[in-house]
Formats: sequence, structure tokens, C-alpha cells
Amino acid sequence: MKKTTFLLVAFMLLGLSFAKAQIQPGVYRIINEKTGKALTYNTKAPSNRTLYQTTVNNNEEGQKWRLTGTASLMLITVATDPIPNQENDVWYLFYERGALQIRKRSNVAAESNCNQWAFLRQSNGNYCIQNGCSERIAIDVPRGKSDEGLGLIPFKPNGDDNQRFQLVKVN
Repeated sequence: MKKTTFLLVAFMLLGLSFAKAQIQPGVYRIINEKTGKALTYNTKAPSNRTLYQTTVNNNEEGQKWRLTGTASLMLITVATDPIPNQENDVWYLFYERGALQIRKRSNVAAESNCNQWAFLRQSNGNYCIQNGCSERIAIDVPRGKSDEGLGLIPFKPNGDDNQRFQLVKVN
């Protein structure tokens, strides 16, 4: 009986510690564990709506992402609203047809989960970021390469460090 009670108490305490670790809404820099580079979108050429990695730069607006939502699914939006030279709209990180894209809110179906992302906490405290409309898709740095400007891809979750990301609160 004592062993069962101990395990139950330990499990409850563990659960409480995970609850405290929930991501708070806010603006973050999302940094890949393997390469140390930040998820970036192009603020100077928003027609190039791909997601890529660049060296962390505190002055780079294209490395700031607004996270909102619940503990289970969050929206990842461009933190500099509006994007320069674009109409006043919110831009989402979106998955469709095998590609990661930045899309205007007006171009995303309201019922779609493809603009929602699950942040799965890993044992080291970083996160695997998986798409809400497909649990078989995670944000991935191809082959873990650290090339500047390398495009990020959707890929089957595998737990490798090129799919784990650190969240650094910006404000």
C-alpha cells in the first residue's frame, strides 16, 4: 500500500511540474537545438513565404514569433504585424501540401488546424513542434545542417535534435 501511495503522490507531483511548464502566450525566438539557429521569415520580401534558419540576431524582426492559444494547440504568427509593405493582416505559420509557409489570416480556412501547432516538451526542456492537422509532421532542419538561410521542411517526427527547439521569450 505504501508503495502505491508513494507512486501516486510522485505521479501527481510530476504532473503538477509539467503543468507549470506550459508555454505562456507571448513573443518568442524559436532556436533549433542542433544548429543554434533561429526560425526566420523574410520581412523584406514577404512574397517569399518560406521558413528558414539564420544566425540568432536580437535586432532581426524576422526571428520574432507570437505564440497564442491553449496548452494543446498554439498559433504561431509573425510578431511584427503588419509585415512591412503588406496589408494590415495577421500572418500564420502554416502547413499545406508538403510545405511550411507563411500565410495571411484571410487565406487560412477558419476550421483548419493546419495553422495550429503542438509544442511537445522533450526530456531536455526543448520542444518538438508538430502540426495540428497532421501528427506525422514536425518542423525539421534538413539533415541537421547549419547552413545559413537553409529552408526548413516538414518531416516525420523522429525525436532527433534537428527537430527540437528552444523557446526564448523576447518580451
